[in-house]
Amino acid sequence: MSAQKNPHSETSILSPLVEFLEICSNQGRLRYFRAHPVRLVSKNGKTFPTKVRPSQRGAPDVFVWLFDSEYESAWIEGKSAKGKASSDQEAWKQIAEYAGIPYFQPRSHQDVGEIINWIRERI
Repeated sequence: MSAQKNPHSETSILSPLVEFLEICSNQGRLRYFRAHPVRLVSKNGKTFPTKVRPSQRGAPDVFVWLFDSEYESAWIEGKSAKGKASSDQEAWKQIAEYAGIPYFQPRSHQDVGEIINWIRERI
C-alpha cells in the first residue's frame, strides 16, 4: 500500500498553481521559476538537503513574470494551513511590498484559485 500525500501540505497546495503556470509558460504568456532547495541522493538512496546560501534563505517558492501586462511580476510563498513564515520569509515579503511586487502566501486550494484568477486577469 503506497503512502498518500497530505492534501494540506505546502507541496500539495502549490501543485495546481505550478501546473497552471507551466501551461501558461508553454503558451508564451508568462515565465516562472520554482525555487526550492536541491536534494541530493547518495549512493545508498538516502536524500538530504543541500545548504542554502544565507542570502537566499526564505526566498519565495515561486517567482512569476507576466508578459501581457507590461512585465508585471509576483512572488508566491506557499504555506500549509498551520505553517508559519520564518523571519527570512518575512524579510522577502517586506522587500516585495517595498518594491510594489504582489506577494501571495496561499494556504489552501481556494487561495491558489484566487492567485490563478489574478494571473488570468493580467495575461
